[in-house]
Parts: sequence; structure tokens; C-alpha cells
Amino acid sequence: MPTDKIRVVVVGQTPPPFHGQGIMIERIVNAQFKDVSIYHVRMAFSGTMDQVGRFQIGKLFHLVGVILHIVYARIVHRGQVLYYPPAGPNRVPMYRDIIILLATRWMFA
Repeated sequence: MPTDKIRVVVVGQTPPPFHGQGIMIERIVNAQFKDVSIYHVRMAFSGTMDQVGRFQIGKLFHLVGVILHIVYARIVHRGQVLYYPPAGPNRVPMYRDIIILLATRWMFA
């Protein structure tokens, strides 16, 4: 009897810039899984390593876009699981994570 694949919404930055978490998220997004479908919502808050962890006004607009893309993936692709790896200990990314998760986490099992 065939079963539906688990639909996972993966939220995270993929290169550039090239850093450990971004590279690993890219591997997850590009992997082929037998029983899992991946829907990627790319975070592109930083184009270079110098921008990582720093506040820029344009990042606020991107924040709204990320939240809307997560909602879209939940509704249109019927995402069941939200995979959201948190940022490091810097304040700006921590506040970003809190805002995104408060706005979207409740929609997923």
C-alpha cells in the first residue's frame, strides 16, 4: 500500500555566503529521500560574511518575505514539518528567529 511522503519545509540560507550551516542546508535541500519531500524557503539575509549578524533595513523586508514563503509552503505544498535551524548567539539573528518562529511555528505539527 503506497504512503504519502512526509513534506518538510526547510528554512535556511544556502550559499553564498559559504559557511558551515549554509553548506549543510544546501546538502539537505539537494538530497533525494525515499519518503520525504523537501520544500526550501531560502533565507538570503546576508550576501557576504561581513553582513552576517548585522542589522540592515532591507533585511526587514526580506523577513516578511520569508514568513510569507513559509506560509505559502505550508498551504500550497501542504508542508507537515518545519525544519528551522537556529542562528548563533548574536542578537539580531536571534530576534529574527524569534519573529519567524512566532509567526509560523504554530502552523506545523
